[in-house]
Amino acid sequence: MDKIKEINEFISKELWFDFEVKSFDGYTLIIIGGIDLYYNWLIELKFTDVSFLSLKNDWKRSDKLDLLEIITGEKEKVIKKLQFIDRDYIIFGLNHEDLNSENSNQYIIAATEIEYLINR
Repeated sequence: MDKIKEINEFISKELWFDFEVKSFDGYTLIIIGGIDLYYNWLIELKFTDVSFLSLKNDWKRSDKLDLLEIITGEKEKVIKKLQFIDRDYIIFGLNHEDLNSENSNQYIIAATEIEYLINR
């Protein structure tokens, strides 16, 4: 997906990036990200038709990996089977910094679409 590449390229231009859940109504998940979210956000990610999510309300981007990826292959099959997710859903992985270890971890969102908005 070109959108994933565009999002990752935009975010990678900054030294750090914080994220937080702006809203979730049971169908649409909106996440905002930026350098200082108290002052202003730089990007908004909108996931539509969310079937499953596993994430915290706020987190920091991993500086070792791209923020966003589409999970495919065997890992996708396992997640869909364990969480009873319909096969038409896209499994998005959001890499984040784990302050308690040197490893990056991944949040999971199952949705049918992602959109983004850059706030300049």
